[in-house]
Amino acid sequence: MRINYLLLLSSLFFLPLYAGSYSTNSLAEAFRTGFDTDGKPLFLCIGKLFGSRQPGKTWQGYKRCNIPYGGKEYIVDHFEIPSRRQFHHSYWQRDIHLAVQIGQDTNGNRLFLCQTLFQGSRQPGKTWPGYNHCNISYGGREIITDNYSVLTIPRDSTTRSQVHQPTDVVAKCLHGNFGDKACGYNCVRSISRVACAKTPDEQCMADKFGRISCGRNCRIDQFNRVKCLG
Repeated sequence: MRINYLLLLSSLFFLPLYAGSYSTNSLAEAFRTGFDTDGKPLFLCIGKLFGSRQPGKTWQGYKRCNIPYGGKEYIVDHFEIPSRRQFHHSYWQRDIHLAVQIGQDTNGNRLFLCQTLFQGSRQPGKTWPGYNHCNISYGGREIITDNYSVLTIPRDSTTRSQVHQPTDVVAKCLHGNFGDKACGYNCVRSISRVACAKTPDEQCMADKFGRISCGRNCRIDQFNRVKCLG
């Protein structure tokens, strides 16, 4: 009976997270954030996942938004496509102090848009205050990269209110699906657990079995198990 229950939970975990049509602006007005390994342009989308707003990528004819979260590449149907005119004065640089807030994580952390070179492509991803990495979605996984740029705006831009300083980093608490709670940084909730990192520069990552590990340089191994350096 327990095996059947676990199989049911596992099958629910891999169902599409949201249903519905994609939205607002056509890709003709979308903000281009990179290009894929096959050369096709990638555009910014903002997907809704577990009550958060996550920056992701989409492309012409795809009608979905791929976002990195908890060690996986999530494909969501409920998302927005911001107009490129919102980022008219923006530019890419390494300094995060003038980063533009793009989304908000499940633990309340502000999310910024980052960009990195990966296997001959230029992939968009997400970062946040105090983290010092760029997490991208690729090949079904969330991949952590270290060499990246962040979307920023000039200090005197009219969109100045969107800028948030890294001093916003605070510990948060996140509730799990079964009444449990964890407190700390960069919290992640899986189907069966919830966990938070001890410091802002660490990350938590979940595997497809619902296990969560927190630390640095988190990876999913060949057995689909998550492992982090403590």
